[in-house]
Amino acid sequence: MAWKPVDQIFKGGTAEAQALYGKPVKAMRSYQGVAYNPEGQGADVALLAGEEGFVARVPPGQLSSVVLAFADGTARYSSIDALMRGKFKTVLVNWITFREKFQIDV
Repeated sequence: MAWKPVDQIFKGGTAEAQALYGKPVKAMRSYQGVAYNPEGQGADVALLAGEEGFVARVPPGQLSSVVLAFADGTARYSSIDALMRGKFKTVLVNWITFREKFQIDV
């Protein structure tokens, strides 16, 4: 995998954001966030530095954020489709934090 900081790849815009769906991401440092819950505030989610996941979605009506999905446990997945069939956790991350604290596979 060729990891690059998100801020070197993502420049902004709705179409570019939606094109990130399914791309592998990695936390560059530990991160404490909020689980994505479309019905309200989710529970806290802790990510460790180096933890790998995928861009899960850009929530409608919340274009200031992106939802990332990570395995909930030690399993590793090769795609977001495989991850979604396993046990996973999601975290809602604003674009500034996404750019500063995550890397993306290009």
